[in-house]
Amino acid sequence: MAKVTTTNIVGTASKNTWSQSQTHVYGDDHKIMVVIKLSCEDIDSLIDLAAIGVEILAEVERKGPAIESAQQLNKLFQDIVNGVTEGLTISILMGFVHDSKLILVGKGEVDGYLSRNAQLAKLKDNWDDEGKIEGNLIENDVFVMTTSKFVEVVSLSKFKEILTQEENPSDFLAPLVHTEADSSGIALIVAEVMGAVKPQGSSWLKNVFNREPKIHLRDES
Repeated sequence: MAKVTTTNIVGTASKNTWSQSQTHVYGDDHKIMVVIKLSCEDIDSLIDLAAIGVEILAEVERKGPAIESAQQLNKLFQDIVNGVTEGLTISILMGFVHDSKLILVGKGEVDGYLSRNAQLAKLKDNWDDEGKIEGNLIENDVFVMTTSKFVEVVSLSKFKEILTQEENPSDFLAPLVHTEADSSGIALIVAEVMGAVKPQGSSWLKNVFNREPKIHLRDES
């Protein structure tokens, strides 16, 4: 069983962008994590983004205890995406941790990263067409669920350095968000795997590190 501790980091809101990250804990081996960004191109719109976002998160919290499989998580995810108010754009990444398995489903401007054995990998190239990935966690893994805005304003080389070298990465990532002049649209979850966890069966995580090409950071040659 994987013991996963999470830290939620959120930037500021703006008139046409709202973001949030939340972790719902239903037991040591049962967590639902959500990173979400809502945006509206019409800056004069009267749509209350925060109210809609809070309603979505409340739905996740309410239905979370019944989620026990990738299929059930995807059903909740689809219900949320299909229920978004017309005129809004949603970017959302949902994570489900049960025992030592991690399942992620997402859509839009979101990213997932895994730090393992001093290596950093991007778990999926893009989520534009919606997608799902899953695999097994091992002790000392650190995975990050984030809106894409975070990696646009923070140096990816700095991000990699923190995730692969620091013992408490959230302590270093949070100030980077909170001191940013425009942090609207930024939300992330930093999750650290603790305790003795043995890999179970085949894992896409191994393939993430072995595949070519490996992740390239934008500010690295």
